[in-house]
Amino acid sequence: MLHVILLILKILGILLLACLALLLLVLYAVLFVGVSYRLKAEREEEHFLVSARASWLFRIVTVHFLMDEKTGLSPVLNVRLFGRSVWRILGEEEPKRFGKISKKKRRRRRKQKQPEREKKEKEPAGEEPVIHAEEKKPHPVPESPRVERKKTIPLENKEGRKQKQEQPSFFAKLLRKITGVIRKICDKIRKIRGKITEVGKAFQKLKKRKDDFVEFWRLEEHRRARGALLEEGRYLWKKSKPRKLIGQILFGFSDPAYTGLCMGALGMLCAFYPRKFQVIPDFDQAILKGDVKLRGKIRCYVFVKILIRIYFNKDIRHMYRHWQEL
Repeated sequence: MLHVILLILKILGILLLACLALLLLVLYAVLFVGVSYRLKAEREEEHFLVSARASWLFRIVTVHFLMDEKTGLSPVLNVRLFGRSVWRILGEEEPKRFGKISKKKRRRRRKQKQPEREKKEKEPAGEEPVIHAEEKKPHPVPESPRVERKKTIPLENKEGRKQKQEQPSFFAKLLRKITGVIRKICDKIRKIRGKITEVGKAFQKLKKRKDDFVEFWRLEEHRRARGALLEEGRYLWKKSKPRKLIGQILFGFSDPAYTGLCMGALGMLCAFYPRKFQVIPDFDQAILKGDVKLRGKIRCYVFVKILIRIYFNKDIRHMYRHWQEL
């Protein structure tokens, strides 16, 4: 008996250890297996294409996003599991040109024409259709003689003239129009005055809370909290930035001065550009062309690590509570 109990306990222990190992394997795959992403964007004179794809765990789960101007479709999102589509959102198809008819419309028209064809086939050729007794036309009903009505004569005064309603004079009409215009102007003035008072009250509230916002910004604890958040943002960019970036962008404005200003601002960041990425200005015409490809990888443990740091940071929690009190 004891041997059987020990055997059962041994089997249960093996099953628990297998479940625990499977759970740890899934947790490791979720946290440490990277999600690879790719992005491709093309812009030509009459063509625009954006394609993005993310895959996880040897492409067991893939998410694909496509927006192509040639196909005439709005953005399409497709989620696949083991190569089979699980969830798909199709864009609405634009109306086709040159009078082309879609397959659905053709099927509907064929279904509508089928009963008419069947009726024609059943009727024998060269014979007149038989009219049943129920389908015979009813006999016309004789019309009732019209009854002539006596014309009513309007009442007249002793002098023999009709009573007419007095019509308002020209000055009365003019006075009514002027009063209506004045009322509309007064209503608009009242509305404008109400909006001005509301804006004034809002500015007064901001003035009263100005000191509170200045104090909130200058506190030493809040400065440390802002620095910690900035450091977490840098860490996220370092771990998730694209590893490969290839392409070139050709841009230009109608005014060459704007092109020069934009190129000057982009030139300040040229040290961060990869070698195979180029930005080319065109001072002669307004144009935007390019072909950009990038890919990278990100892991979920990075987000978990950032959230844990933010949660246990006392300065950030204090700043959040202070902001809710404002």
